[in-house]
Amino acid sequence: MSAKFVTGGITLAVLAVVMGVTNPKPSAYNEYASMKMMNKGEKFICEKIKGCPQGKLPEMVKDTAKNTVLKPTISATTKRQNLIFLSVYTTDTPGIGTMKTVGLLGNFVTYSES
Repeated sequence: MSAKFVTGGITLAVLAVVMGVTNPKPSAYNEYASMKMMNKGEKFICEKIKGCPQGKLPEMVKDTAKNTVLKPTISATTKRQNLIFLSVYTTDTPGIGTMKTVGLLGNFVTYSES
């Protein structure tokens, strides 16, 4: 075997281990998705009621809604496809929409929202 082949194989193996170890957990996704949906919902609510100070809901209202409504709803409506090195999350929440997200290297990237 050539030295380049061995070096390439070792590099790929190390990358695979790093990706596997840093594949985000469902609890991290739940936090990410609830924050993303809260930001989207906050804008919608503030436009409708026209009573948000500086266009933002009070933090207590946001925290309560996130923890009592959004997180349990996201947990119940999310399907995770664990591909060892990365995870694909599909959240289909009635009344809110569908969000498809990839979890990779400890981060999330939403690639589809409807």
